Order: sequence, then C-alpha cells, then structure tokens
Amino acid sequence: MVGGKGTFSETLSAKFCETVNVEGVPRLYTVYSNISGSVGLLGLRFTKGVHAHESTLG
Repeated sequence: MVGGKGTFSETLSAKFCETVNVEGVPRLYTVYSNISGSVGLLGLRFTKGVHAHESTLG
C-alpha cells in the first residue's frame, strides 16, 4: 500500500526500471512484474511525503 504525495522509483540489480507518481489515499501498486524470470535485488526509493506499507501475498 502506497499513499501520500510524491514518487517512488524502482531498480532491479541497480538498473533503473521506472518512477511511479503517487497522490492520494493508500492503494495497491504493482511494484515489479517478472514475466521473464529474471533474478536480482529489487530496490525502492521514496520521496518525502510518500508512505508505504509492505505485505507479501500468496
């Protein structure tokens, strides 16, 4: 769940993936979709004003 106002950026093994704009009440975001089966370290960076809560489903 991510809410507030700002952005968060995603990296996979230190390679930039995308920046996501956030504005408003908390909601679910797909952070990374791994169709190719690649393996690596997922990194997330949040700007001030963005609030995130993690959970694992499945």
